[in-house]
Amino acid sequence: MLWTRDLLTSAAPAPLSPADGATVSGATVNLAWSAVPGAVTYELELSAQSTFDPVLFDRSDLHGTSVTVSQGELPAGTSIVYWRTRVSSPEPGSMWAPTRSFSFESADAGVQVTLVLRVGSTVMTQNGKPVTLDAAPRIVGGRTLLPIKWVAEPLGATVTWNAADRKATVQLGTNIIELWIGKGLARVNGHNAYIDPGNTTVAPIILNGRTMVPVRFVAEQLGADIEWDATSATVTITGTAPRHPRPGRSPDGHQPGHPSSAAGFYRPATEALASVVRPI
Repeated sequence: MLWTRDLLTSAAPAPLSPADGATVSGATVNLAWSAVPGAVTYELELSAQSTFDPVLFDRSDLHGTSVTVSQGELPAGTSIVYWRTRVSSPEPGSMWAPTRSFSFESADAGVQVTLVLRVGSTVMTQNGKPVTLDAAPRIVGGRTLLPIKWVAEPLGATVTWNAADRKATVQLGTNIIELWIGKGLARVNGHNAYIDPGNTTVAPIILNGRTMVPVRFVAEQLGADIEWDATSATVTITGTAPRHPRPGRSPDGHQPGHPSSAAGFYRPATEALASVVRPI
């Protein structure tokens, strides 16, 4: 007799993080699993029930071995979240990995942040208030480049630069995003992830003495959403920042003396993925 499991072509991935039953601080969680040889895409399901009935979140086209999920993507009041993953292609894929669970730490809802930037303008609005940027967003090679300092810090993250390693690090709570100049492979909470799985050549660059970092990849890892308006050449980023910012931060998102403000390091960023902020 031929069982369904005999038809499956791949081994199931192993869940790596967070630990089973972990309590996650912040508004996002990075779910990671092991790579399976020969796998092209993975599927991820989340549910408030261990039976996965109903499924609250389902992605079957994941190319990497990690994904960041925002608390806002789940129904309000969801406490314990169950998740599982499997190989989705090549078909028929694999069986589901063992189910794991996590919960979000009880905290205030945070502050809604809306950032609006226009290509060529050094004035950004943060929740409707004007903020002067140290570099205007610009289009280079078909990509929209944005100042990452003014995106990451209003969302509550810190940005630091390691000149020896040519590496930028963005951190929000327990989420740590590491990006290297000229490398299309970033690291999220210790796990490798392509900045743009569809174009692995997309990487941070230095342009006119400024470090340009892929902002969509970073912003989405911080739980933010991005929209592009081709008519007005405007990028809108929406997310949630901690209600109690780090000491020393002024209302416009600037933190005097922060390592990311050191001379010679600037934080504009490259918007990497097509159809969202890539101009027509």
